[in-house]
Amino acid sequence: MTDDLAPFLEGWDFTPNDLDARKIIGLDGKPKLQMRLELGLIQMEWDGRPDGKRPHGSESVLDYLLQQARVHELTHRPEEPFHLDDSDCAALQHEGIQYYYRYLCMFHLGENHEAERDTGRNLQLFEVVRKYAADQQWVWAFEQYRPYVLMMNTRAKVSICLESHDYPAALRHLDTGIQAVLRFLEAHPSLAEDECSELAYLRGWHEEVEQLRRIPPLGERTEEGRLESELEEAVATENFEQAARIRDALKRLHGE
Repeated sequence: MTDDLAPFLEGWDFTPNDLDARKIIGLDGKPKLQMRLELGLIQMEWDGRPDGKRPHGSESVLDYLLQQARVHELTHRPEEPFHLDDSDCAALQHEGIQYYYRYLCMFHLGENHEAERDTGRNLQLFEVVRKYAADQQWVWAFEQYRPYVLMMNTRAKVSICLESHDYPAALRHLDTGIQAVLRFLEAHPSLAEDECSELAYLRGWHEEVEQLRRIPPLGERTEEGRLESELEEAVATENFEQAARIRDALKRLHGE
């Protein structure tokens, strides 16, 4: 057995400016994620904390500190609130980055339920820091990423709905996500609404899904109309390989 990683990387070249991830089955028989980096790879657990550790016997640092907060609130007076110190916040930040890498990989692989799980988990993390951090500088260290994680969480929920063509539910999730980002911007007046890329993305996607909702049922479409609607859906769900195949089919239909 060798410690050299070269055999594991052979045939899996690094692609600059792109995210490369794959699902494998580990030696323990459980699914895992691998993310290709320029100088190697990262391997993450599919469930639980991405690095597989159980800090203080809990699934995550976040779970452990939430348990500590509950115990503190049961055993102390209201005027003695629970606080997260600098080391707690630093540990939560480090852990949150692990979940960030994992949900990026989940999105890449189309694992939308897991992406929703991990983005929702990091949104909960932001709430915990906002509620308990002793130093308010830590609050903004997390809160600045709220629009992005809201967008990604909404993206996961909408993608799940689009898999079953549930356009009304997808639009409701988009409305909820848009309103959540707007509330964040209202709470931070120094941030301009027209410069928020996450808000622009969600509004643009809302328009695309609204167009999909208006497309006639499959049996009422011409072949060209069917392909065009499938192309719109492929683009909306960011299935670009399928979109390319549909464009080729449209070209053949037009005799190009």
